[in-house]
Amino acid sequence: MAAYAEDCFSGGLDRDGRRRHKAELNGKYRRIRVEVRDLRIKLISSERAIVHFDQEYSSDRHYDYGRKTLQIVKRDARWRIKNETWVPLKGRKPR
Repeated sequence: MAAYAEDCFSGGLDRDGRRRHKAELNGKYRRIRVEVRDLRIKLISSERAIVHFDQEYSSDRHYDYGRKTLQIVKRDARWRIKNETWVPLKGRKPR
C-alpha cells in the first residue's frame, strides 16, 4: 500500500477500502501473477503523470486482461497512485 497516496480513491474505494480489498485477494488466492505490457507514461507536470499499460492478471482461480490507467502524484519526493482504472480488453486467452 506504500504505492498509494493517502487521499487515493478509485473504484469506489478509498485507501483503507483498497487495503482491505487487496488483503481479501491475497487471502483468497494461493498464487497471483501480474504481467505488464505496452507501458506508456505521460508527464503532466513535475508533480503529476498518467501511466497506461496492458495488464494480464492470473491466479489459481481467476484470469483477466485489460488496460490499466494510473494517475500518479509526487508526494514527499515519491510517486504515488492517486487513482486507477481498469477496462477489459478482448481477444486475450489464459496461457
